[in-house]
Amino acid sequence: MVLRKLCAGTALALKVSIDNPAACYHRRFSAISFGNKTMPNTLKAFVINLDRSPERMEGISKNLDALGIPFERVAAVDGSKLTEQEIAEHYCEALNKTLHYRPMKAGEVACYLSHRKVCQQILDSGLDYGLVLEDDAELVPGSREFVEKAAASHQHWDIVKLYEGPNAKKAIDALKVTEQFSLTVTAKVPSGTVAQIISREGARKILAMSERFGRPIDQDIRHWWLHDLRVLGVSPTLVSHVGEESDIDAISGHRKVRDYSRLKRMKLKLAFSISSKFHAMPKQILDDIRS
Repeated sequence: MVLRKLCAGTALALKVSIDNPAACYHRRFSAISFGNKTMPNTLKAFVINLDRSPERMEGISKNLDALGIPFERVAAVDGSKLTEQEIAEHYCEALNKTLHYRPMKAGEVACYLSHRKVCQQILDSGLDYGLVLEDDAELVPGSREFVEKAAASHQHWDIVKLYEGPNAKKAIDALKVTEQFSLTVTAKVPSGTVAQIISREGARKILAMSERFGRPIDQDIRHWWLHDLRVLGVSPTLVSHVGEESDIDAISGHRKVRDYSRLKRMKLKLAFSISSKFHAMPKQILDDIRS
């Protein structure tokens, strides 16, 4: 009962934020430039990989070694092994009923918990940022140069999404970082969490917003205005290949998906589309980096 009251309280807070856009304003930061900025501490990638998927780790290891990107393997949370108690520690059914069209699968909960684990490691390690990859990603040549140069402006953003997905989002502003790649502000934040750069501040925000969660992590990030997230993209995409299905969130485990609601999904998509029109990612982010 207490847990449900806490979850309901969180859901109410989210509703207040939606009804009062002024409460979700975007903070402005002092301007910097790529040329004058001291480069942040060493580039490091965190690869989320299940213990039972060594072949995926082998594949991405070869990719990162070829690009000269140092990395650390992070053991993914396995959805098939999560107990109900472990799931309930951060997953809130009351929030889920408010924010999502169906109960989350254990694999989706595990995916969120895996990313929380990486965010905590970024904070604990003292890094300014971390390159966070799921093990089905394959980065293209030139990725290291882009990540290191983009990271020079890490005070101005929380997340840089490195994969656009099959349907690239419309860029409303762009800033060339290397000869190949540009930072972008998009009309809508892309789905997925296969590859992204997360700043130290971004890691802190993700942990804070997901102390109790009710929908997949990429959907929470897409609703960035609820959490004051500053999310940029990249064009063209840095990811040349993504596996057909991520092992991390593919396993539903012992939790069965019930009460699927097609009508509720349509209503939530409509609400998201409307909210997205009223909450445009500020172009000021790139203007601050330029100046």
